[in-house]
Amino acid sequence: MFPNPATDILQIANSSGLIFDTFEIVDVSGRIVLQANLLAASLNSVDVSFLDTGIYFVRIIGEDGFVVRKLMVE
Repeated sequence: MFPNPATDILQIANSSGLIFDTFEIVDVSGRIVLQANLLAASLNSVDVSFLDTGIYFVRIIGEDGFVVRKLMVE
């Protein structure tokens, strides 16, 4: 996931070989502010320009479980 901090576009790269199909951006209160399907491509772009400045969490969900990463938006 890059760049972090992000301002407009967030890139999500998958080089692990695991199959991820959904991602969510969650604010610090636990509210899902964006949820979408990931494409089968190894690199996906996500528009985060509508998000207020602050800290969010990105959950990437797949068949084998999920990954959570902290995201800062400027």
